[in-house]
Amino acid sequence: MQSEQRPDHAVVVFVEMNREIEQIVDLLEDRLRRSMPDTTLSLAKAGTLAAVHRNRPITALFIAQHLSEVEIAELTRFADSMQIISFSPFAGDVERGILGGIAVSDRILPEINLGTLRRSGISLKPFFLRVARHYGSGAAE
Repeated sequence: MQSEQRPDHAVVVFVEMNREIEQIVDLLEDRLRRSMPDTTLSLAKAGTLAAVHRNRPITALFIAQHLSEVEIAELTRFADSMQIISFSPFAGDVERGILGGIAVSDRILPEINLGTLRRSGISLKPFFLRVARHYGSGAAE
């Protein structure tokens, strides 16, 4: 999705490995195998992303556990500087700087942090931006 290309190296970010993380990885691997078969999925502990990126450039991050304020700040700085898409299913993470998430109300919608999107230089399709709930600079919060 970097510059509207499919990610080829998605990373599941965790704090502490447990059975739930293994289940998330299994689910994501299955979905990726069917929809984006050329994508590699790997695991990385929060705080190790730069080293992982040096070995194989990351194009997408999926946050699998709640991160602290410090961990979120480090991850968003890294993702923005490397033009990496970051996604979290946790409430409040988009407001804290993660690029994308999920808004659950009477409908389920994507959430986008416009400030993060602008800083990262990543471009998303206009339709996706139209249907998403917006946070950050320029959003009607």
